[in-house]
Amino acid sequence: AKFRELGDRFRMGRGLNDLGELMRQQGDYERAGKYYEEALEIFRVARSGVALPAGNLAWVWLYRGNYAKANTLFEESLKLNKEYDNTIGMLVNLGGFAAILGMIGKPEQAACLFGALESLLESSGMTESLDVLDQIEIDHYVAAVRGQFDEATFAKAWSVSNTMTLEQ
Repeated sequence: AKFRELGDRFRMGRGLNDLGELMRQQGDYERAGKYYEEALEIFRVARSGVALPAGNLAWVWLYRGNYAKANTLFEESLKLNKEYDNTIGMLVNLGGFAAILGMIGKPEQAACLFGALESLLESSGMTESLDVLDQIEIDHYVAAVRGQFDEATFAKAWSVSNTMTLEQ
């Protein structure tokens, strides 16, 4: 409210994104989505900072089962994170794409991408750099994918991608 009063749209957008994070952490995806959408609108008008709320809103649409909308938002976030050379942002998007694959009946591809994500995080020294909320989302979807396989098949699909680069 104060940032609105001051006309500080950037901080208002950041605050709305943070409120979305809080709501998502509490499992209130409905309210989280509303905050993220408002933040995204502000950042699109400002032509800055779009990658963060776009990626966050993608997780909300993934949770809601709208995989096409989630995919579109992850793509937008990935493109911007690539432009900003934000490796951790690109890796979070990779986790989102893997989650979508797992939810649309492509668990082997999902496990492969999740394996690539883990390998890339480790090789870049960024394992501890993931936002806690993003890690929770990724862990949730890894478990969902793992539940679609026996352990040997899951491990094989996971390990296929150990040598993949982020570009691949």
